[in-house]
Amino acid sequence: MKHADRASLTPIPHLWPDDAVPLNVNGYWYAAAYATAGGGHWARTVHFYTAEAFMGRTWCRFDMSTPGVHRLDKLARRRPTT
Repeated sequence: MKHADRASLTPIPHLWPDDAVPLNVNGYWYAAAYATAGGGHWARTVHFYTAEAFMGRTWCRFDMSTPGVHRLDKLARRRPTT
């Protein structure tokens, strides 16, 4: 098994969309796009951007004073429904 040393790694630059909201969920940082109802007042399904240009989602429970949660709710209301 071969291991790469840190000096041999080259980071790939990536820019998130301007409307991405940085959001920490259980210690992981997400470039969140919007949030939808998650089954309760504090629960949300957070839809986020991925580096591969896909949309991912994760369920989470927030303290409503968490920075960014209200902004994500507002962004969801502006999205068209399908």
